[in-house]
Amino acid sequence: MKYLYYNGDSFCGVGIEKDETLGQLLGDKYNLEVNHAWQGGSSNHRIHRTTVNHIMNNQSKLQDTLFLIGWTKPTRFELYDTTHKKYIPINGQINVGYRTYKKVGMAFITNMSRTDAENFEVSDEFKKEYITKFVDFDNMLEEHMRRVYSLECILKANNCKYLFWNAFPDTCILHPDLPDKIQLWNKAVEIFDWENWILPDNSLDLYLNQFPRADVRQGPHDDHPNKLGHLIWFEVVSEKINSMNIL
Repeated sequence: MKYLYYNGDSFCGVGIEKDETLGQLLGDKYNLEVNHAWQGGSSNHRIHRTTVNHIMNNQSKLQDTLFLIGWTKPTRFELYDTTHKKYIPINGQINVGYRTYKKVGMAFITNMSRTDAENFEVSDEFKKEYITKFVDFDNMLEEHMRRVYSLECILKANNCKYLFWNAFPDTCILHPDLPDKIQLWNKAVEIFDWENWILPDNSLDLYLNQFPRADVRQGPHDDHPNKLGHLIWFEVVSEKINSMNIL
């Protein structure tokens, strides 16, 4: 194995030096060249899209690559900006449980903001109409499951080594609130290859809660893992890699 493809959102490394991130720690330990494909504010749309692009464009390297994918909040998505010819991340940030999504649906509108630096204005009227007509939270969760399964199948079809992990608890498909809410849940639990998940019934965010916040987070109001937080998660991921003998 020569390469590590490291994709996800800001929990992959925002706020710390690159050599302190989970991905680079793994690269240094296993002597892998790291592709830091993650991006702050990423949606699962972007994570899936860019990973598939990498697979299609790097066929000669696939057998020498470990794919490490951190899935993010299902309420994030992206739109294609025809003016700038690029994808626009839409960060619908709601920190609530599954069962309260619909109760705070309109609050989603005020938090529906872009996360990159390009000048792109979206009016509140557009946000409200878009959310009202085109966004359904249950559907977002179902789409998340389809996207995860799609990438799993693509990776397996190309005989790729990979590991998935959850950044947040509301990314976790094995969340206890899902069975009676999402029709695809039972099928997902049945057919997903959970052996290729790092703590499939947990998340990085929840895992760090067992440690004092000041030790593993970047600030009292900043949940991003700090240097120690990444080091702790690195130990969890390393243990999984070693137990599977995939390198």
